[in-house]
Amino acid sequence: MFFTLAVIIAVVVVAFLIKGLSEKDEVAKREEEREISFSQHAVQRMDERGIETDRVIRVLEEGIRVQIANYNRLKVSDDEMTVILEKRLDNFEVITVYWNDDDHKDADLIP
Repeated sequence: MFFTLAVIIAVVVVAFLIKGLSEKDEVAKREEEREISFSQHAVQRMDERGIETDRVIRVLEEGIRVQIANYNRLKVSDDEMTVILEKRLDNFEVITVYWNDDDHKDADLIP
């Protein structure tokens, strides 16, 4: 009787371990699937406009408006910023990023 109970407990523990590992694999797989790269043009514009990578990612995750632009491009924006990205075979590539208002545009001219 004790042996049977020990085997059942061991099976349950192993099942939970396997489930935990498979959930970690699923999270990693989802992160890979939503991988985002940045074109050289986007990196240059982000540098010129003082836009951080984290801010671009936040717009993509929480964007208020999403529109289909030319060809296979998407336009994702919030109240402050717009991100243009293109669907590639295995990821999305940010093509360019810009501020929506004139206040930030004036800051671009300051050296």
